[in-house]
Amino acid sequence: MIRYVKEGWTSAWRQPFVLLTMFVYRFAWGFALYSLSRSIVLPLLHRYPGQSISETQVQLFYAEGQFQLLKTNVADNYLWLLLVLLLARMALSPLLNAAVYYSIARPEENAGYRFFKGIKKLALPFIGYYALRMALTLAPLPLLLPRIKSVLAKSISYQAMGMELLPYLIGALLYGALLHLVFVYIQLGRAEERPMGASIGILFRAFLTMLGVALIVFLTAILVSGIVVFASLMWAGLWALIFYQCYRFMQTMFDLWGITSQHRLYVEKSEP
Repeated sequence: MIRYVKEGWTSAWRQPFVLLTMFVYRFAWGFALYSLSRSIVLPLLHRYPGQSISETQVQLFYAEGQFQLLKTNVADNYLWLLLVLLLARMALSPLLNAAVYYSIARPEENAGYRFFKGIKKLALPFIGYYALRMALTLAPLPLLLPRIKSVLAKSISYQAMGMELLPYLIGALLYGALLHLVFVYIQLGRAEERPMGASIGILFRAFLTMLGVALIVFLTAILVSGIVVFASLMWAGLWALIFYQCYRFMQTMFDLWGITSQHRLYVEKSEP
């Protein structure tokens, strides 16, 4: 198990083009969301009456904001812009997945060439995988929503509500993680030009090892996240910003590491 993790780490560092491209993509996406949030929040903060006035005036400020949100179309432009950004991300995600998985499966080819070749060659099947995964992710909602509404209606406190919703949250996270691993193997199989049935068979044969590899990468990412949070609290200011940007880069590295580690396991288990 440790061997796959080590080989996956080495393989991930041999993908500098993929790593930098994904980091820049995530940085650009985060900057777009930040700019959108800033354009909404700053005007509201400028209009906030402050703490030197009476509580009645503060309540009037909140009432005015609620009226504008519910009774006017002031939020429509922001909602449409957010929807456009979401659709753009949904359109780009399967294309980038195709590029990443093809690059991992074809390390002997030129880095930039194999990245864009992956998009050209695997775009359609990866769009299908993405749509199927989204459908399976949302499939439990019709069963969960009535139960969640029931919990919200009968809960007498936020603590009681949180305790009742906790099992559903844990179940959703585990279901999402397992679904992610299943589609990692399906996409690895497509990049390696193997049938989906063969990839599912490898997944079942190496199920415990697959979970162990994923858990090691996940725990390492959690540990690094904790270190970054602690460092940001200890050294606020410029150093906190530097630590955060380094963490964003390492977060991209961890995501790539998770895929390359599973790829090493997939390749070995697919050999006769």
